Amino acid sequence: MIDGAIYHLTEDTWIIPALQSNLGPVSLTDNHTRSDTTSDAAIDTLVSTGRPADDFHPRTHAHIMHNKFLVRVGDNGTAEAVLTGSANFTPEGLSAQANLLHTFESADLAALYLNREEQLSADPTLAATQRAQTGWSDPLTVGDATIRVFFPPEPKDQRASLDTIVAAINTAQHSVLLCAFDPTDAALLDAVFAASDAGKMMLALVNRVPTTEPSGDPSRADVAAEIAIMNRAEKDHDITTTYDRSGPRSVGELVETSRGGDPVDARPEGRRGQGQRRRRGDRDGAPAGHVWCAAGPAPGARA
Repeated sequence: MIDGAIYHLTEDTWIIPALQSNLGPVSLTDNHTRSDTTSDAAIDTLVSTGRPADDFHPRTHAHIMHNKFLVRVGDNGTAEAVLTGSANFTPEGLSAQANLLHTFESADLAALYLNREEQLSADPTLAATQRAQTGWSDPLTVGDATIRVFFPPEPKDQRASLDTIVAAINTAQHSVLLCAFDPTDAALLDAVFAASDAGKMMLALVNRVPTTEPSGDPSRADVAAEIAIMNRAEKDHDITTTYDRSGPRSVGELVETSRGGDPVDARPEGRRGQGQRRRRGDRDGAPAGHVWCAAGPAPGARA
C-alpha cells in the first residue's frame, strides 16, 4: 500500500504510470483549491484507467497543502518506509529544478508521516491542524543519523519550529548546510551569516540571489532578507551564484507557471508566521536555485 500527500501530481513519465501499474491500495491527498486544480487531470486519468476514486483525497481547507511524501505501508497496515523532500511530482520538480528527495527505511519515521497523511486526508480545517500540533517529534535513530520531524502549522505566537533550527546552527562546530526556498526569517539568516563569519563552512541552496536592490518596504521580512543576501553577494563577496532564472536554459528545461500564466498563492499549510513571505509566482517554487557559499575554511567534520 502507498499512502502520501502530494502538492501537485502531473509527472506522466514515471509517477502516473507507476500508480497505474500498482495493484495495491493507494491513498493520496492532493492540493485542491478554487485557484489550484493542477492535479485534477492526472487523478481523472488514474480513475478512468482503474484506480478507485476513493484513493484520492482533495485538501481544500488550506491556503496551500505543500507536502511531498509517500509512505510504504505493509500488508498489516504498519508503515515501513518513507520518501520525502522538496520535489513535487511534476516534470519540472523531478527533472528541471534543484530539489531533494530522501528515502528512509525506518518504520518509526514512516509512521509519523503516515499519521500525518491520515490527518490531512480527512481535510480538516486549518484551526484543527493547528490544534493537533504536537511540536517536534522525539529524536529517532535512522542509520547513523538522528532525525526529528515537525509538521506545521504551529500557533502564530510561537516559533518552536524555527528556533530549534536556529539553535542548531548556533551550536554547529564545523559546518552548516542549508536548503531553503526563501530563507526570510531574520534570526535564521543572522545565525547562518554568523556561522560564516566565525570561519565555519557554510553551504546553502536557495531559490534566488538578488542582483539588484530589491524594491518594497525594507522593514518587511522578505525584503530585508533579499537585501541581506544581496549585500553578502555584492559587497562582502562571500556568496556565489551558480544559476540565474533569467539566464540561459538547457534544451527541454521546464519552468512551472500557473494555468494561463496567472500567479497562484504559494503560502504553506497554515498561517504565515514571523518572517514568512506571501509569495505569488510559480506553482511549487521555481527552477533550479542558486548555490551560495559563504567564505570559510575547507570542509571539515559535520556539525
